Amino acid sequence: MSAQRSPLRMAVLFGGASTEHVISVRSARAVIAAADPNLITTVPIAIDRGGVWRDVAASRALVELFDRGGPECVPAIEGQRGLLAAPQALAALNDVDLAFPLVHGQTGEDGSLQGLLELTGVPYVGAGVAASAIGMDKALMKAVFAQAGLPMPRATVVTADGWAADPRGIERELAAMPLPLFAKPANGGSSVGVVKIHNREEIGPSVEKALRFDRKVVVEEGIVGREIECAVLARSSADAAADGRTAEATHPGEIRTLRDFYDYTAKYEDPSTELIVRADLEPAVAARAQALAVRAFEAIDGSGFARVDFLLRGADEVLINEINTLPGFTSTSMFPRLWAAAGLPFDALIARLAGLALARADGRRHRA
Repeated sequence: MSAQRSPLRMAVLFGGASTEHVISVRSARAVIAAADPNLITTVPIAIDRGGVWRDVAASRALVELFDRGGPECVPAIEGQRGLLAAPQALAALNDVDLAFPLVHGQTGEDGSLQGLLELTGVPYVGAGVAASAIGMDKALMKAVFAQAGLPMPRATVVTADGWAADPRGIERELAAMPLPLFAKPANGGSSVGVVKIHNREEIGPSVEKALRFDRKVVVEEGIVGREIECAVLARSSADAAADGRTAEATHPGEIRTLRDFYDYTAKYEDPSTELIVRADLEPAVAARAQALAVRAFEAIDGSGFARVDFLLRGADEVLINEINTLPGFTSTSMFPRLWAAAGLPFDALIARLAGLALARADGRRHRA
């Protein structure tokens, strides 16, 4: 990696083989457009749907194509093997100051890409390997949150092997939980593969559908209430040392949808979905959500940033739904909008994240 310079050279990694490929492309486009060129020079590196990496020149051409209205995907190259097919892309990482991994979903926010960046020695924005893996795996996440004493909906984990061995027994166990239920692939994002279970007859088919997306499925009680979200940012070491607060969270935003639940269509395709940047909440409820967001971030040993999603049951019962260590960064995504409302516009947010990434890497070097 080159010595730090001004403006910083920041690799923006996007695309990937997950079901959230298009969202990753949109996030990358937004970050590239918003980054202050006086502070940051973006270096795009695209990854196609098959996991094959592109060199910088090809990646820039794709970004320009997207901007001209081209299809928002990185076309796959058949018969090639991931990063091994494009050593030029790996070489490009040797000439940047840091990387911003914007590959949503599996192989991007599950610790895999973070592990590669650790091996290359390139500082990167966001959660480390372990925090990324825990945040991605809802079963592990719930276990960590339970250990930390954080409030959550009641849930159980179903594995593919367990289901194959005793589906009727598992159905009976799940039928004892209050309806409605949600069956969620443990490793996934953007509500892909999530199924709402309205009655006992739907339990078996719903679990089987969710198992098509992952070998583990989290089945949890459906909370009838409001969906709220807080955006979290880590604080600098100096600020944390001054008052002991390692992270800060925004006032909660709120999601409202006319659909049965906040599924992929509601998130990205339904114009009636409302993203309310400042939820109308009692001050004590908002403060509790903010405090829980920071506790969740600390529980997984988060770095950089995260979004924490809650379910509000009744007037004041705040339950953690999940933590997202790589939330969407599109121009309409809740995370940058929440921080913009808090006084940190998109370009300044990117600069702060870059600074946190470099400071974290510097701290690790000094401890080595």
